[in-house]
Amino acid sequence: MTTTKLLYAVAAIIPGGFILLACFGILHVVRVGLQERRQRQVAGFPA
Repeated sequence: MTTTKLLYAVAAIIPGGFILLACFGILHVVRVGLQERRQRQVAGFPA
């Protein structure tokens, strides 16, 4: 079972789980975006 399927299963069981899942998704997107921006700055490209 993948992590994603596990998260969906937990979200379906816990009340408000889908809200929690949405928060995790948003945080993941923000984290990846910041990581990529930092890598571009280190490489010398404008952010």
